[in-house]
Amino acid sequence: MLCLQNGKFDNADRMFNSFAETWKNCLEGATDFKELIPEFYGTNSSFIVNSLKLDLGKRQGGKTVDSVELPPWAAGNYTFSNVQLSVILSAIPDRFTHYIEILIHTYKIGKCIY
Repeated sequence: MLCLQNGKFDNADRMFNSFAETWKNCLEGATDFKELIPEFYGTNSSFIVNSLKLDLGKRQGGKTVDSVELPPWAAGNYTFSNVQLSVILSAIPDRFTHYIEILIHTYKIGKCIY
């Protein structure tokens, strides 16, 4: 099925497994950057579900890595992808991108320069 990292998955602590945790790390860590792949805005959200029940390892705290933990507003992976798709197709992105840039920059330096 997969042939990478000498037949093993990456370190469980480095894998994408939670939206909330990743968001927090990107805001607070100066070296943590992520890009959203196009699949986040499509109709097939199966990429965030470990439907094959692959052994993705355990994190340092002992928690098993499985499907991606969704934001609280998402009732499931299909709700998540439908909301993401509707936002990207609406008029919101024109204002949203600028807002996110301000929000992240303000958080990282402690003051707003806009």
